[in-house]
Amino acid sequence: MERGGSRADALGNILILLSALNDLTGEELTLADVLGDDFTDGGNALTGMAAALQGKPVHLTPYIYIEPSQGRQPTSAEMRMASRLGVQPPVLVRNVDRLYGHSVDTEAAERAGEGATPQKRGRETRIIEGEVADAIENEPSIMEQLEEMTGEPDGR
Repeated sequence: MERGGSRADALGNILILLSALNDLTGEELTLADVLGDDFTDGGNALTGMAAALQGKPVHLTPYIYIEPSQGRQPTSAEMRMASRLGVQPPVLVRNVDRLYGHSVDTEAAERAGEGATPQKRGRETRIIEGEVADAIENEPSIMEQLEEMTGEPDGR
């Protein structure tokens, strides 16, 4: 990779191309075969990264799809909740959507009932915050999800 290159030479793209090449040719090429010893991560993260960096052949299957929280932006209540819980808003939104299928605001309003006072909705929001905090704390990592899908510790 030459200095000043475009995003086309990003590590994630190289891993995808290397995986495709291995799958098509039946070879077991490694990152070291392609990049040599002058290799840095650049902050990219991808399933199979640890194996690739250990010099193992690159195969990026099975693919784990993580629902992008229906593409919605966090509400102002979710932004404040994320701040209080010390997490990034997308992490909070992902867990809220996984738990309830809609925003914290909608869940609190449904729990509080029609015509509820702001105090009642606030009480419900605090209960929801505890549930979301537990969900975030117990959320499996990508590697744990991969292991669960494949039954193998390295995802193969």
